Amino acid sequence: MMKYRFLIPLLFTCLISSFVEAQDQPDQKPEKTEKASSKSKKDVFTKEMTSNDPMKDISPEIAVVVEYISIDHATANQLLSQHAAEPDGAGKIRDILESMLDEETAELKETVWLRSLSGQRAKTESILESIYPTEYDPAEIPNIVGSIDSSPDGGEGGARTYMTYAGPTAFECRNVGTTLEMDPVLSADNNLIDISLAPEIVEKIGDDYFTREGFEHTSRGIEHMGMPVFYTIKDSTQLTVVPGKYHLLGLHTPHDDPGKRILVLLRADLISFE
Repeated sequence: MMKYRFLIPLLFTCLISSFVEAQDQPDQKPEKTEKASSKSKKDVFTKEMTSNDPMKDISPEIAVVVEYISIDHATANQLLSQHAAEPDGAGKIRDILESMLDEETAELKETVWLRSLSGQRAKTESILESIYPTEYDPAEIPNIVGSIDSSPDGGEGGARTYMTYAGPTAFECRNVGTTLEMDPVLSADNNLIDISLAPEIVEKIGDDYFTREGFEHTSRGIEHMGMPVFYTIKDSTQLTVVPGKYHLLGLHTPHDDPGKRILVLLRADLISFE
């Protein structure tokens, strides 16, 4: 009996400690077994593999088409007056132009199509590089004095002069053809596109000469100093467009027919992977 008397206070102390610990953590749940935990992880992994489509989270790509359509000046002015300020006026103009193309009262001059990701700059070109002189050395008296027959046919009787002809010393290159550069940004809900673009058509329509009229051969060789003449249709703009709808970019006068106008229309489409 004496031995058990010392154990009673120790047992009482253990009971008090257990009670206090239970009060400090009243909502603690029993730990799951290792088997149950492994089963739960397997179910979650299987669910993710079956529900996630690898193409689901890919943003749509943006495809832009730019059209150049030529019609007579009076008709172009009428279309702009009636429909340019309407919410979907460009779409109505495009429908009218489609009928005119079928009736051959309008002419499709060019079509450019380009595809890009949102936020990525893209560019397409269909060009011919035209290299031409921009600076000339002037004519001067040569270091070695001699006479040159300046008669048109190089025969006898022409005036004899001391001279050299102008020679090109610097050159530049101009892209002749069609170019489209754009930078589109798609909104979070895929309902609008903010786009910066600069479609351009460049044509070489002739040359200007500053010594003789035209490209002529003389007894001194080819004697001319000329510069090319380029005609450009270019629209550089930033705008917000609705996917799938037409928008009017600009109106231009062709160099070879002042009685006509060229309408430039834009449509941006979304290419989805769903």
